[in-house]
Amino acid sequence: MVNQSNGENETPSGRGHVSWAQHIRAVLSAAAVGGSSSPSHTRPKARDADISTFYEPNGIYAAHAKEDGDGPVIAFIHGSPGSADGWVDYLIDPTIPGTKMAIDRPGFGASGFARGDETLPQQARALGQLLKDRPAILVGHSFGGPVALQAAHDLEKQIQGVLLVATAADPVLERILAIQHFGEWPGVRNMLPRIIRSANRELIALPHGLAELGPKLAKITAHISVIHSDDDVLVPFENVAYLKRELRDCASFVEQRLTGRNHFLPWNSYDEVSQQLIDLIARSTGKTPADRTMQHGNGFEHV
Repeated sequence: MVNQSNGENETPSGRGHVSWAQHIRAVLSAAAVGGSSSPSHTRPKARDADISTFYEPNGIYAAHAKEDGDGPVIAFIHGSPGSADGWVDYLIDPTIPGTKMAIDRPGFGASGFARGDETLPQQARALGQLLKDRPAILVGHSFGGPVALQAAHDLEKQIQGVLLVATAADPVLERILAIQHFGEWPGVRNMLPRIIRSANRELIALPHGLAELGPKLAKITAHISVIHSDDDVLVPFENVAYLKRELRDCASFVEQRLTGRNHFLPWNSYDEVSQQLIDLIARSTGKTPADRTMQHGNGFEHV
């Protein structure tokens, strides 16, 4: 694994120690990165006519592309922090088949009424209300990955496939920093932007949520794809081995390892992520994937 810890001490797991300054810089980058794009892929600009938005009765907001056939809904779930806007390029990409939607998770974007401390099962339930009874393929980045996995367990008959992009999964690899608890002090918390308050609160609760999710992974039967960079200092690459070990009953497991791409793969590795999604849709629906020229890097497939 490539280490970008800048000479800091190694932990027993092999993960470089992440300083609080690195963590804060990364969180602020995540809040702003949603609109960035990959230089290797030219994509059309979204127009108002391309995207519709709506609220469900539970107040969850979604950005929705035009209906495209009667296949599974492709639902995109952002990380922490984040918003549905970060997935717009995927929503309007004509090479990705199916009806596509992206949500603002509780506490973020237009779903900001929430406290931001909803559990993984509560977030999966909110997603289920958006999907209604339609079959779906889920794409989760970072914190969105555990939400997608929880939904794949709780909505087993609906979820056909899950693409996990730089996803947290192993509770042992999660590390809560002292400054995060400091951010929960009432006087400090009230001065923070809402998006940071929501992110901090749910990230503090994430190790417990992952520990509760862990035993459920073996019961997930959907098709799984994982894409992760080996230099990710926010969500370590070792999470991939944990997923491969615990997702024992999934219909198929495809892993792609990237090098030197850090944590923000939906934007700096658009070609690789979108191709993995196209391939996952094909595996999940039994259809032939679209032919797109792309280098897959070091791929591994387990069926």
